[in-house]
Amino acid sequence: MVTKSVFLLLFLAALCRAQGVGENCDSNGKCVGDGVICGADQKCICHERLWFDGTNCVSALDADCNSVSAACAVIPFALCETTSNFCKCLQSYTPALDSSVSASANVVCAAAQIGDFCLEAQQCQSFPNSECSSKSRCDCKSGYVPDEDPTKGCVPALTLIGETCKNSMQCKAIDENAECVDKKCACAEFFLVNSLKSECLPVRFKIGDPCEAIEQCTTELGSEALCSPSNKTCVCKDSTVASADGNTCLPISSLDGVCVQEQQCTQNNEGSECKEFTCTCKEEYEVVNGKCFKTPDLLGDPCTNEEQCDIFGADVARCFEEKCQCIDGYVPNSQQTGCLKGVGTIGSPCTDSTQCSSISNSNCDIFSQKCVCNEGHVPSAANTDCLPKVEGIYEECSDLGQCTAAVGGEVDCIDKRCRCKENCHYIFNDCWNSRRLFETCVDSRECLLADNVERAVCQNSTCACKEGYTADRISNTCNSGVLVTGSAVTLSLLLLVTQKEWILSFF
Repeated sequence: MVTKSVFLLLFLAALCRAQGVGENCDSNGKCVGDGVICGADQKCICHERLWFDGTNCVSALDADCNSVSAACAVIPFALCETTSNFCKCLQSYTPALDSSVSASANVVCAAAQIGDFCLEAQQCQSFPNSECSSKSRCDCKSGYVPDEDPTKGCVPALTLIGETCKNSMQCKAIDENAECVDKKCACAEFFLVNSLKSECLPVRFKIGDPCEAIEQCTTELGSEALCSPSNKTCVCKDSTVASADGNTCLPISSLDGVCVQEQQCTQNNEGSECKEFTCTCKEEYEVVNGKCFKTPDLLGDPCTNEEQCDIFGADVARCFEEKCQCIDGYVPNSQQTGCLKGVGTIGSPCTDSTQCSSISNSNCDIFSQKCVCNEGHVPSAANTDCLPKVEGIYEECSDLGQCTAAVGGEVDCIDKRCRCKENCHYIFNDCWNSRRLFETCVDSRECLLADNVERAVCQNSTCACKEGYTADRISNTCNSGVLVTGSAVTLSLLLLVTQKEWILSFF
């Protein structure tokens, strides 16, 4: 009975004891030795990055690839050298431990510094506050920046100028123009800290340079410079003006004041100049109320007061909208050297065509010295306009004047056509009142017969037949020989109607 119990205990102890490489296992804890794990076939084996030398699981790095090629292939950045056939880390990468694999065997090719490529976190483990980022590089974790010596890893990033620092990289996290000076973050030369201590602003050396704070401008440009809040540029104060090179602000000088540069005088007085260190008026300029103004040469030249325009006629010229102009009712002459009274009708006296300028298509005739229409135009009925000339009866018109210039007598512009007035007829390029035989007249052309109008005559202010013809009042004809009646009268009436229709066809 005792023998059986001892045998059972020995059997159970054998099952519980740790196993070496090649022995059976059901978990990693059942295998003994550094780097030994339980494989998929439930046999104790070396980790894939190690190889079994017959006694222990050892590093594949620096080993002959004839034995360790498989283990070398799974180590990132390791390869079998072609010359030595040994498993080696790539240049600049060094063998390192991974305690999760082995406590003594190097199984990692570690990066040399922050910024090197990586494929696993263990390659960056020697750099404090770093990680193998999504960019496959050893980068600093959020809130950290590389040390000035990237082989030393990452240091905390600072957020404000003036904080205590160990190196300038901590300060450059605030602004690229910050640096660590006497263990404090400070702005570099020619840079200034902003009011929030969160940025280094560049000192400005020219008026017109961009700015955010007044100190950017005053540091080098002087106390008369400031940062304009509206356009965020360095400007000079109202009482000063930028020097020619833009490096400083100079006081603005009034007339007869001291100056060293032209703009001190011209800033508030365009017509002045700096001459012998004194602001004076330029040549051809005159002093008016302490300012320099150019004497106008022509109407339309700039002005600021009425006296400047007196040379064009004290009573007829004035300064209006900062230009010398003629008063209402007057116009500049052709040379723009004086004002002449404007006229508004054709036939008015003139000496210059500008006087007729209110009348379209007109000019001043040099011989008659009157406003006349240009060639191809005729005066309107009111003589206030010049309109295109028409050729004769029934031509298009817009004003009676066009018709009276082309057709004599009783003509009018009716329905936009030149026509004879009612009860008038057109003959020999004139419109005449239509008179029958025995009606009063003033001209023979007024006497309108049913036919043979040449037989009528205005005699003793009455339409009558010429000698040798007999008047027929009913048919309004002048017949040769004796008076005819009956069918002849009917025929005469038909002729009269026909003749009238022919005449009316002109209208």
